[in-house]
Amino acid sequence: MTQPKWPTVKLGDIAHIAAGGTPKRSNPSYFGGDIPWVKITDIRHARVFRTEETITEEGLNSSAAKIFPAGTLLFSIFATVGKCSILEIKAATNQAIAGIQISDSNVELPYLYHYLSYLRPQIESRAKGVAQNNINLKTLKQLEIPLPPLEEQRRIATILEKANSLRNAPPRTEVHINNIVSQFVENRLLRSNEKFVKLSELCDIQSGITKGRKTKKALAAKIPYLAVSNVKDGYLDLSKVKEIEVTNEEIEKYALHKGDILLTEGGDPDKLGRGCLWNDEIPNCLHQNHIFRVRLKDKQAIPANVLMAILSSKELKSYFLKSAKQTTGIASINRTQLSNASIPILDNETIAEIDCLLFMCEKLMATNTSRTLLLDELIQSLSARAFTGEL
Repeated sequence: MTQPKWPTVKLGDIAHIAAGGTPKRSNPSYFGGDIPWVKITDIRHARVFRTEETITEEGLNSSAAKIFPAGTLLFSIFATVGKCSILEIKAATNQAIAGIQISDSNVELPYLYHYLSYLRPQIESRAKGVAQNNINLKTLKQLEIPLPPLEEQRRIATILEKANSLRNAPPRTEVHINNIVSQFVENRLLRSNEKFVKLSELCDIQSGITKGRKTKKALAAKIPYLAVSNVKDGYLDLSKVKEIEVTNEEIEKYALHKGDILLTEGGDPDKLGRGCLWNDEIPNCLHQNHIFRVRLKDKQAIPANVLMAILSSKELKSYFLKSAKQTTGIASINRTQLSNASIPILDNETIAEIDCLLFMCEKLMATNTSRTLLLDELIQSLSARAFTGEL
């Protein structure tokens, strides 16, 4: 693919590459220190300036974690493979992230970042052939990197940086839309008449199927089911959906219906009770026991999307956090606590206002998604031309 005038080099020949590590979660003294600790969830953008978690010197020394300097290229090698970002601070990483420190003065960091980003679909495809969806350091070091002159590297990086700035606009727009919805709902809740009902009075609440359970009844089918990793804050990630063998009785009990609300029982404290609506994205789908299914008893009482907006409000998030059982970095709620959540009784006018806003915002989100997909195709095409000397 590369032009003959550009030599290719192995990544391992132009950089020092090492993975990080994770201190034992069971020891609280290993966490909450002064050392930023990067996880895959921190690799959201082109550069990492801060991390969700920190570790202590003791935690660092007790594990395979190591500190990488600013200017290190971070590359995910496990589970979500191929995400990369430039580290702007001194930080450690977990074992799912490799730190790539350039050792050759003929390689520009932004150029290497864009090239590895371009390779991500190929790397993901290669990783899927492995049982646990990963790429090892040996394979990473063998990646062939086209090496144009430094001036050309800088030119390519500048062009792709501008293209990516357009690509990053839709997510920012989505953040603004979500903020508008949140502020509007909060305002309407403050104006409510302060009459409340328990969530269990409005809805049937059911936890899901347990993996590894024992059953005396005959297994009837292999059915897709949602795990916690599929349920995000306001949306579903259905890129990887597993299946489970179940009985007919279990299918009837745990099958999801259109309009169900899905809420996670635990996770990071700031993400506790995250959830979204189910719209029959997958036929005959079940849910795991770490996900609550909330189903309206009377769909005429309040639209499911409006109830979801209420459950996502600051007041309800605060209730979940106060009620939760907390261990090191993890918080969880049980079915009883969720059932006792206080839901404000809104008048029909307020419900209609929220429903209308949610509908309009959904349309805006769909437009943004289409724009993002087009920009992804443009950037991939532009990158292909750039790295073959045709730009």
